Amino acid sequence: MSNPTAEPLTQSQVAALAGISVQAISKAAKEQSDPPPKEGRTYPCRQIGEWLRRRHLRGVGLSQDGETYDIDSEKARLTHHQANIAALEEQIKRKNLLPADRVKEKWVEMKSAARARLLSLPSSLASAAYGRDPAEIERIATKLVHETLEELARGDGVA
Repeated sequence: MSNPTAEPLTQSQVAALAGISVQAISKAAKEQSDPPPKEGRTYPCRQIGEWLRRRHLRGVGLSQDGETYDIDSEKARLTHHQANIAALEEQIKRKNLLPADRVKEKWVEMKSAARARLLSLPSSLASAAYGRDPAEIERIATKLVHETLEELARGDGVA
């Protein structure tokens, strides 16, 4: 319900009503958040009243729609999450923690290298074992398997 005869308020009057300095009012007006913009050198009463209400509700822990929140609890929650993020970042910097996508990428590379080496074993064995007796073939096969496993353990062929 607006009052068409309400006199607009000066910046000094708004500052006095809000309990803040004229400079704080000017800063808020420049940020275009609070209070409402001036109409010439004055502020409209109704909009200043709404601004003062919003400001008061924030101060007592209420949102615009009347929802209650506990500012200390919200700050504690934020601080807790910031601390968790900082701890994770520290673990990454110390190389105690790896990002999952990097681990997955490396694992795929290792699987590919292992698959390629294992698939090459039969042809290597066939060419090395041609015309040899079974005991020697077994020794050659064992040697090739051990070489393959050692190569995979060293990470040869894996970027």
